[in-house]
This record gives sequence, structure tokens and C-alpha cells, in this order.
Amino acid sequence: MRRIIIDTNVYVAFKRNVPDVIEVLRRVEYIGMNAVVLGELHSGFKGGQKEALNIKELEEFLDTPRVNVIPFDELTAEFYAHVYPPTQKTTAYGRG
Repeated sequence: MRRIIIDTNVYVAFKRNVPDVIEVLRRVEYIGMNAVVLGELHSGFKGGQKEALNIKELEEFLDTPRVNVIPFDELTAEFYAHVYPPTQKTTAYGRG
């Protein structure tokens, strides 16, 4: 089974009909999207001229049997911290 997890940029490319993205999404049997990506999308929709349409289209996408929302819990956050490469200068309070 071909599986993929998409981020905000991939969803936006899908909505813009980017051919390479459309082709990949057509070929996979499972599309995962985590709750953080959903938050980013809803935040981007907020107050926009097409907010209602964007929300409707996202809900339709999420209702597709191949699409699954992946919870982002504390265990996932801890794992992320171990695999995410530090890209910012470390300060006394952490990164940034």
C-alpha cells in the first residue's frame, strides 16, 4: 500500500492543481494529514474572501475515504523533537 502524509504546502499545491502533486495523490491509497496542518489551513482561511468555500472544500477532501487525520499528541511532539534538525541558534531559553 502506498501511503503519504501531506503538509500545508502539498494541500495548497493540490488545490492549485499542480500536476506533479495531483499525480502523486492519485496514486496513493492512504493520505495522512496531521492536526497541526489542519490548524494552519484554517488559520489561512480565516477572514479570507473564500473562507466558506475553502472550509467546504477542505471538509470534502477530509471526507474522502483515503484521507485520514493523524492526531498530534505529546508522544508525537517528543518524537519530533528528536528527529527535527535544529536550524536556529540556541539561546539560554532554547532556540531563537
